[in-house]
Amino acid sequence: MEEQEYILIENYLAGELSVEEKKAFENRLAKEPELKDKFETYQELSKHLEHRFQHKNERVELQRTIGQQADQHFDKKTKKSKKSIRMPWRIGIAATFLILIGLYFYQEYATPAFTDYNQYAVVSFQSRGAENDLVKQAEDAFNSHKYTEAADSFEQLLQEDDNAEYKLYSAISLVEIDQFEKADQLYLEILKGDSVFRHEALWFGALSKLKQENKKAASQLLSQIPEETDRYRSAQKLYNKLN
Repeated sequence: MEEQEYILIENYLAGELSVEEKKAFENRLAKEPELKDKFETYQELSKHLEHRFQHKNERVELQRTIGQQADQHFDKKTKKSKKSIRMPWRIGIAATFLILIGLYFYQEYATPAFTDYNQYAVVSFQSRGAENDLVKQAEDAFNSHKYTEAADSFEQLLQEDDNAEYKLYSAISLVEIDQFEKADQLYLEILKGDSVFRHEALWFGALSKLKQENKKAASQLLSQIPEETDRYRSAQKLYNKLN
């Protein structure tokens, strides 16, 4: 019965119920507190995991793993020959819902590692008016995860322009190739200034210390990120995991 309820919740969220089925389900939500609790938990967890696994390769791997588990579950339950199951992103059956819960708590409470956080937004210096070949070269290398090339390009740029944003992405690139001393020096230079990238330098500087397995130094940097900044919540979550 519980399994059917999760299937019903999934179909409701996916917009696959008829008008009559949708109305009947909403009536049940209004009258059955236990079902409502399941619905809200499922919905919240689905949104969390969609955000947590926002990168395509992570989603594909998660779906592949869950699909395998779901196939095994239905084989045991129905004793029928295994069939390929195309799973939607929001998984509706009870067995795979439990897998999602396990993944959620694993991500929340596992020891944090640098690789949990080193996903970067695509940069576009060109769109901010910086138009020259070296800037384009640095931008393309960084977005392609060619961090050695990116670090070289940013180093050349910084010889011409003492730009805090170039310093930030230069430092990020250097951390990726384990040149921590150079990276930390750049973060320190940003922190001594008054640019808008100071809080980003605190965050990524903390990640540098995390990669170096210096949890104390990482925590000290995270604790300096102000509450009004976009990084505050992420910083607090990481700080709590480290302490």
